[in-house]
Amino acid sequence: TYVDVISQAITPASSSNKVLFMLSCDLKIYGSANQQVDYKTYRDSTIIESGTAILGRDDGGSYQILGSAYQQIILDSPSTSSAVTYKIQMNENSSQEAEPANIHLTLMEIAG
Repeated sequence: TYVDVISQAITPASSSNKVLFMLSCDLKIYGSANQQVDYKTYRDSTIIESGTAILGRDDGGSYQILGSAYQQIILDSPSTSSAVTYKIQMNENSSQEAEPANIHLTLMEIAG
């Protein structure tokens, strides 16, 4: 099941402007195995990117560890001057747990 991680709205001044989406977060890994986390990035209800983040750990431990930082940068063309909401969802697709932490989302309007 996908869960909302973070969302943020922006209202472009012109429909020709672009939006720079910059996401940064850490992923906490539980268990000793590598983890995979599926993600979907939305502009309103439209998926603009999706994929799998693969997190590796090489310490062989079975405790919580802060995994590699996950980053995503998208230059989007929403083609509107109305408010748009960007959202990322994640879903574990491995048998162990991984959860996002220290989440930062920045939206920046770029003149078109």
